Amino acid sequence: MHYVLIFENNDRLDGDVIDAFPTCSDSCSQQFCFDKGIEYGGWHGAMEIEFTTTCSNCGELIEGNDFAELLEERDRLAN
Repeated sequence: MHYVLIFENNDRLDGDVIDAFPTCSDSCSQQFCFDKGIEYGGWHGAMEIEFTTTCSNCGELIEGNDFAELLEERDRLAN
């Protein structure tokens, strides 16, 4: 799991993070930045997330710590 971070006033050194977009890979982070006209700030990955989400670029599922519970619930509802 990676993040594309958006900084206040585009200031990576002193600006506060004002938004963060989850992506499934560094290549998706780069493509997301290219498509949105955002400066690619480098690799920002190997993040663990609590809740399952989707990639802001390609829409793939990014498994969070809750993923096993989601599968169990899906299986329970299917029976």
